[in-house]
Amino acid sequence: MASLPPRAGHSDRRRAELSQFQDNLASFELTLSSDQLKTLDEASVIELGFPYEMYAKAMPRAVCYGGLRDQILA
Repeated sequence: MASLPPRAGHSDRRRAELSQFQDNLASFELTLSSDQLKTLDEASVIELGFPYEMYAKAMPRAVCYGGLRDQILA
């Protein structure tokens, strides 16, 4: 059985994959300050929207659980 010739750009892709892998390993050495973490946390907040924001209010919770929420969750 004849061997197939290497695909064009194959070695370049392997080199890029190795470089990316090395960069990924180097990222484990990254340390963020508390201010940087706070900034990232603030930037990545997800607003849950309807219906979650509605159920965060006291009145809908009371209606939903019939006034027994604290007893149910206890």
